Amino acid sequence: MLMFLATMATADAAPTTYELSGLLYVQVFKDPDTLASDLSHDHVVRAKGWTGTATWDPEAPGSCKMDISVPVAQLEVDDPGMRSKVGLEGALDDLDGDTYLSITWKGGGCAVKGDKVEMTGEMTIHGTSKKLTVSLDMGGDGSTFHAKGGTKLKATDYGFQPFTAMFGALANQNEMPLVVAIEGKAK
Repeated sequence: MLMFLATMATADAAPTTYELSGLLYVQVFKDPDTLASDLSHDHVVRAKGWTGTATWDPEAPGSCKMDISVPVAQLEVDDPGMRSKVGLEGALDDLDGDTYLSITWKGGGCAVKGDKVEMTGEMTIHGTSKKLTVSLDMGGDGSTFHAKGGTKLKATDYGFQPFTAMFGALANQNEMPLVVAIEGKAK
């Protein structure tokens, strides 16, 4: 990655804006320490119908930007293909998409840390916004862009409690891995 960044920095590059596509998903794991954990299973929630743009200048990675909007009504919960992709066997209830219409990411400002780029931004879920840093393998060449990596989110940081039933004997974990595997084409 550093070699890629160094090579790109020697070229006469300018900031490029890219239209994004690809895979965004969150995994929700059952809490194995609950009494009835054997009655539960893990989940995968895939973002569908999302839109986004990224601006990247290899000569000035600190000026990067990324905006993503995910319509909550189009979140796909426990699609069999995605469950297989992330290694889950065996579905979540509907999400609160009538009240909270979208999940958004507004990232700006990147720092190269080893072979990764750390992007800091604001994630808004369930009507609550929090500052967040995501570690990504990220770069662009003026025509194509890629970003792959992720971070962990906590449900309670965004104003909702993990699923629980049977007086807490069955529950999901609070922490959820967020996975990003996106690409872009220059606008």
